[in-house]
Amino acid sequence: MNKEIDLQHYVEAALALQNMQVDAQRLESIIRQFTLLAAMADSFMAEPLPPALESAPLYRL
Repeated sequence: MNKEIDLQHYVEAALALQNMQVDAQRLESIIRQFTLLAAMADSFMAEPLPPALESAPLYRL
């Protein structure tokens, strides 16, 4: 990801929006999972797609 995200704030806000409360141990577990998912997404997104798989059209003159 290009920007740094405060995962604790993000998770706390998401839980508040869903009116959910979790204990500190569960909150840390959720944050660890989001950290792992973000790392996997970063490594996946770092690989360029071949032109045949790009979703944007290619216009030739």
